[in-house]
Amino acid sequence: MDDRGDKIRDRIERYKQGLPSEETSKKRKLSRTLIFVNLMLLVVMIFVFKRPAERAYHTATVEFDGVQYRLSMVRDTRDGGYRAALSVESSPGAVKTIDFARPLAVLSIIYEDSELDRIEFGDSAARLVLHPGETRSFIRRIPETRLREFRKEHPEALVPPRRTIFSREQSIPLKARLTINTAGKISTTLNFNYEVEP
Repeated sequence: MDDRGDKIRDRIERYKQGLPSEETSKKRKLSRTLIFVNLMLLVVMIFVFKRPAERAYHTATVEFDGVQYRLSMVRDTRDGGYRAALSVESSPGAVKTIDFARPLAVLSIIYEDSELDRIEFGDSAARLVLHPGETRSFIRRIPETRLREFRKEHPEALVPPRRTIFSREQSIPLKARLTINTAGKISTTLNFNYEVEP
């Protein structure tokens, strides 16, 4: 009982002097420390941890007359733009001869109905002979020059960025349409987002 009475008297004395109680001052010290730690963690998250560079990989496949055509695209984080690869693979069984009009294939980069760029694959020959299960690859670089020009000319095409700490990039939704110049001209399309700095 005396302990409780002493605590009450002590509180009244501290109140008369304009000082907070001992419990309140301990709580204030603790909450200030927590706020400081939280602020430091936030600063570390924003400035130290950076989002790793994305190497977005896109692929589309179409098969025609026993031959599989695969278009693969990857963002070139070092030089900018994209690297596009066309793989032509014959099915196992027999030797396959493909006759085509030059070039073998055309890759069109499209925004809605506008063609932004055009890349050709396999323009050195008009015939491709593949052994059973053999794959031939054609690799081309898609420079970023035309994509940057399009971005400057059409700022309305930019999709606003997601509101996160680490992602500030805006993007333009594009299509890559591959047309194979064989009999009947077959094609396949893949969608990708061209990410740009705000």
